[in-house]
Amino acid sequence: MHDLLALLGALQSPSAPDRQAAERRLQSAAQSPDLLVALVGVVANAGNAYDHRLLAVVLFKNYVTPLWPSVPPALKDSLRRQLLSMCLDSSAAGRLHSQLMVIVADLVAAEWSSCRDGTLLTAVLNTLRARAHRAVGIDILHQICRSSVDNPNGKRWFPGFAGAVAVPVWGVFQTSIGEGGLSPESMHALAASTRLVIAEVDLQELGGSVAVLTYLRDLLASLVSGNEWSLSQFLVEIVGMLNDATVRRPLVDIEPFAVPVLEIIIAGLSACPDDVLLVGSAPFITWSLAGSRQLCLSFNLRSAIKCDPELAQAFIARRDQFFTFPRCLSFVQSLLERYVMHRRDEIECWGESTMSQASPHRTAVESILRALSRCYPSMVREVTHQILHGANASASPLLLEAALFSLGVTLLSTDNLFDVVPVPSVMSNPSPQVRRRLAWLLKFGAPSRDALHVVAHLACHDQDMVVRLEAVSTLEEFARDRRIAPELGAVRHDILLALLDAFDRTCEPHSHETLIRSLTLWAPSASLEAVIARVPALWDAVADHNAQRSALIALVNVVLQNTPTTDASPAAVFPILHHALDTQQADHVYLGDSALSLWLTVVQRAATLLPVAFELFTRHWPSALIEDVDARASVCFQLVESYALVAGDAFLNAQGATISSVIVRILPELPGRHFHVLADALLTIATVSPGAFLAHLHPVLTALLQKMVSATTPDEVAALAPFLSVFGVSIAREPNDMLSWMATQAGGGGGGIDRIVDIWLRQFSSITTAFARKVAAIGLCTLIISPQYPTVLPRVRDALRCASLVQDASDLHLPVDLALERNRARWTEAHRRQKMVASDPIVAVNVAEFVNARLRCLQTQIGPLAFDELIRNQ
Repeated sequence: MHDLLALLGALQSPSAPDRQAAERRLQSAAQSPDLLVALVGVVANAGNAYDHRLLAVVLFKNYVTPLWPSVPPALKDSLRRQLLSMCLDSSAAGRLHSQLMVIVADLVAAEWSSCRDGTLLTAVLNTLRARAHRAVGIDILHQICRSSVDNPNGKRWFPGFAGAVAVPVWGVFQTSIGEGGLSPESMHALAASTRLVIAEVDLQELGGSVAVLTYLRDLLASLVSGNEWSLSQFLVEIVGMLNDATVRRPLVDIEPFAVPVLEIIIAGLSACPDDVLLVGSAPFITWSLAGSRQLCLSFNLRSAIKCDPELAQAFIARRDQFFTFPRCLSFVQSLLERYVMHRRDEIECWGESTMSQASPHRTAVESILRALSRCYPSMVREVTHQILHGANASASPLLLEAALFSLGVTLLSTDNLFDVVPVPSVMSNPSPQVRRRLAWLLKFGAPSRDALHVVAHLACHDQDMVVRLEAVSTLEEFARDRRIAPELGAVRHDILLALLDAFDRTCEPHSHETLIRSLTLWAPSASLEAVIARVPALWDAVADHNAQRSALIALVNVVLQNTPTTDASPAAVFPILHHALDTQQADHVYLGDSALSLWLTVVQRAATLLPVAFELFTRHWPSALIEDVDARASVCFQLVESYALVAGDAFLNAQGATISSVIVRILPELPGRHFHVLADALLTIATVSPGAFLAHLHPVLTALLQKMVSATTPDEVAALAPFLSVFGVSIAREPNDMLSWMATQAGGGGGGIDRIVDIWLRQFSSITTAFARKVAAIGLCTLIISPQYPTVLPRVRDALRCASLVQDASDLHLPVDLALERNRARWTEAHRRQKMVASDPIVAVNVAEFVNARLRCLQTQIGPLAFDELIRNQ
């Protein structure tokens, strides 16, 4: 393409017509390999504008994969040489250079995956022999390895590729390290490439696992002894290679190398000025320390012990010979010092009150300390004893905190903490983090009366909220421990008051959630009056947090469920509901089952308070629903259903007009996904209180009927299916009145009724519950098998087919969701609904007999001849 530069310029034009015309020209040229040649020519010419060269290389990357199979072999060789030459050219820098390396890597993968062609791969490996090009060659090699691992086929490496690249890469790795002269960046890229190879290939191709582990061990030792800390990231990659090799190799190969490598790493940690090596080597260290004579926590060691116990014990013995008492003490002390250093950095960044923002460095230190504490508990205890009791008793608070952390891992459930820790002096330490660690440490060891009183003192009287919350968490552990449970009675009331008082001192959402959870644990056995009196204040404290508000509702439920069944306690909760609903955050009450459970608990526990409950319902339900239909509709409909189940006619006579007007008002904007909830509520009401339903909710039926007649799209029709059972049960109750009313509301001429019957027949199979399907079938047969609507009489056979799908009366019941058993109120409500439905007269109706009776009645009304003609035409 002679005008390619002009085309590239047009592709970057600010004019949309020019760009579109250039794109059409480019698409027409993209069918020929000549486009690749032209694009490479633009990229190779350093005299071209950098933007044009960069755009050309991007286009080449996009078109090379589909066009490469059609490129002649001679032209492929030329393009390979040009691409590799441009990669090695020092003038190609920045994004242009990185794009060229990606292209080469993609071509290597494409050629290998399609025809096992390693020509370009061989050319890349040859460039690594020349020292001048070695750094660039290593970068290309790294990109090739990365592209091959992340290939589009979803496999890790193309078949056979690892074997082809492993030995050359490993040879370059050894040669480059031996000759030196590489930058830290190139060393890192080379190590990362080699790690990818080691992770994928059988080490036998590299001379065997023993040779690989030996070389890596010696290389690591030389770098550590030479203080090559500028290559600390490279050291991490080597340790990663060792870790990869140990995970995938049998213990017989690892055992002679694991402890020497561990010795080298620990020596390096003593001299390394930063913690890059610590973070990278933590997995290998914890693997080496994970097993002990008593307990092997490492999966590898556990498996090895099953296969070869003697070999595993030899490995453990070799490790124990290395970890002499002085060396272990020194290592633990150095780890504690690093812990202190990183905690100090965290405090400077995030403040002293937080422990959740753990840096990777502290996480690595803690993992190694845990492994050491499990493997050599006596040595770790000796160090902590020196810090807590000995000459270091006046140590810094952060060192005390680190010692308490290490001690916590070594404690057994039978240990008496007071024999190990000077509890009184630690309790009086001015640092809140030390006291917090003490409260945390008391979870371990044997619970006792002394430990209980220490934790209770910290929970009730400590000046720092973080300490009190940690103590509360420990008290929860005590409450679940049968060994200490009898001792809790003396402190329950004090703990409860302290928890309530804590709400006045904190504004952190996490603290609220912790305190509420603890309150639900302690309230049942302590002073419930104190909880009830403080709930309004607690409600205000958590008003802006949905999760905490739900937890507070659960707390009120706990209070109600653990008080005598009288009107007094529920009456005390009504002011709480009024208070909550009158606030600007009233929508939180309608969050889900927890709020609904609160309403139901109050109503069920205090039948004489129903008038007060109705008044509360009237004040808040309509406005709350109208303000946000989409968010509150389902829960509000469930609330209506629940009130109807509890109070029946009394509720509908008092609230039916309000319910009807609100539903009619919101129905036009109610999303279809809420229809089934509304239909369930209406069906329950119609079943429980049929007279009140027809008397007060006729406007709702009118609105639904109009919506059904006007439905046009398939989605609108399908969404109305849940309401068929509501119309069915209404027709079954009052067939004559309902049929006359439907004829009036659907409009004259019969078209409206035809439309309703058509929807009814098409959507009948989508009705799932047995009771709803039965009442829908009865209503449908009543509607069709009637001389009142002659236009739908020809569909008698369809009505009979629907009736045949109804189950026997013995199978009719409402399913009870097992998940409801987690919520007592919802579970009770489901069983009450099932009981009421089971006692409904419709359940006893035999649908086949009902249909036959309707047919005989129709024959009498229209005459035998007309009836026979009707049946013959079906």
